[in-house]
Amino acid sequence: MICVRDHASYELLRAIGVRKPVQLTADLVFALDAGSPSPIRTAQPAALVAVARGRRHPRVVVIPRYSLTAAQQSAIALACDHLVDAYGARIIFMPFQTGYLPRFDDLAAIAGIQGGMRQAAASEVFLTEDPRNALACIGSADLVLSARLHGLIFAALGAVPLVALDYEVKVGSFMHEIGQHWASLSLPDLDAGRLPALLDRAWDERAATPPVLRAHVCALRDNAERNFTTAAEVLDRPRAPGLLTASALLLISTTLVNAGNYLFNVLLGRALGPAAFADVSVIVTLMLVLSFLTSAIGQTTRSSPPSTTPMAICGSWRPCVPGSGAPRCWWGRRRWPRSVWALPCCRASSTPPRSGPS
Repeated sequence: MICVRDHASYELLRAIGVRKPVQLTADLVFALDAGSPSPIRTAQPAALVAVARGRRHPRVVVIPRYSLTAAQQSAIALACDHLVDAYGARIIFMPFQTGYLPRFDDLAAIAGIQGGMRQAAASEVFLTEDPRNALACIGSADLVLSARLHGLIFAALGAVPLVALDYEVKVGSFMHEIGQHWASLSLPDLDAGRLPALLDRAWDERAATPPVLRAHVCALRDNAERNFTTAAEVLDRPRAPGLLTASALLLISTTLVNAGNYLFNVLLGRALGPAAFADVSVIVTLMLVLSFLTSAIGQTTRSSPPSTTPMAICGSWRPCVPGSGAPRCWWGRRRWPRSVWALPCCRASSTPPRSGPS
């Protein structure tokens, strides 16, 4: 069973001839229960004041992505200045991924955007590890500009007018799903300076957008719930017993290996004689031991060229860098943090590495 979250993916699988059953569902985030927000951690005290005491200016939540180039960050900075100048907006930057590796950190993109703004004083950074806080902040905004899919989904859940930076096919597909394909801007169009005009259109149509979003979200929420019912049906489906079960295959393969090994030894012993066969057996045994040792060492050391790709997360949360010749840190290895998630979730702990909703 294959479940996809948009019509474009569904049609693609049908077009390429996939024969397995395909279900059109929706992103699991649509099944998220907002619940009660937890305490908010902000990068600037002003953000907490704005949330706690209300607001006197329109609020625009901007959700960038670490992959934005310097030119694209400058284009977003100009668009943010336009929102401040034209509508008196307060810009709230919200990173969805932080604390992992610097090159994958959304805060770096935010710093680049704020650094290029004339009206940087009218902006602030909102940090949270709880998706309920992110939903609450986005839901209280007047407009959302997002380069992340789940930022757009959060906006749709809150029926907030939204503009997407279409950096991948999934973003454009989602905007079609919610009837807002016109509010999706490609990266070449962003580079060409077309973002302010699209934001103006979204601002002008912000009164008509929420009802459209609510109608689509209602259907998408039902589709998201179908993921769970489909999974339950597949797991509960009785399976017809087969002749070649895993246990039977293991028994057959073990028997064949043992029989072949016995026959090989008998033939080799008759051909060489007892004394020569004993010498050969000792040599073969030593070779097997050496092969095992070299394989074990090869699994714990790397001789590849230097790279910054983390191979494991050690007890000190320090990435092990291949190419250093040091053993991989398997003895202190931990499981990947729960903050790397398929559903939006968060870690209550502040132990790095840390990431928010992604």
